[in-house]
Amino acid sequence: MGLPKERLIILEQYWWSIRNVARERVDWCRYIDLQEDRSQTMDQRFAFITHPNRRCICKKHNYKTMIVTPDSLGPINAFKQQYYKDCPDRSPKNS
Repeated sequence: MGLPKERLIILEQYWWSIRNVARERVDWCRYIDLQEDRSQTMDQRFAFITHPNRRCICKKHNYKTMIVTPDSLGPINAFKQQYYKDCPDRSPKNS
């Protein structure tokens, strides 16, 4: 991507967020996902200067967290408590 070296930490955290939600799909529910604000990555001059805002979503029921934050684990955990605790459609990929 030709990004400056100092942006590597943000890029690494971006990949960790992808890994976190992938684990949740395997262990918790295949429909869980993170939705990111990718407007900052449209212009390479600004890509990965800051963490993108994220929200957790359910691809089956279209539920979305109201909380939008650069953190990935916070929205995932809150989402699981709010929507998935008693969801009859919860379907982990490992089952």
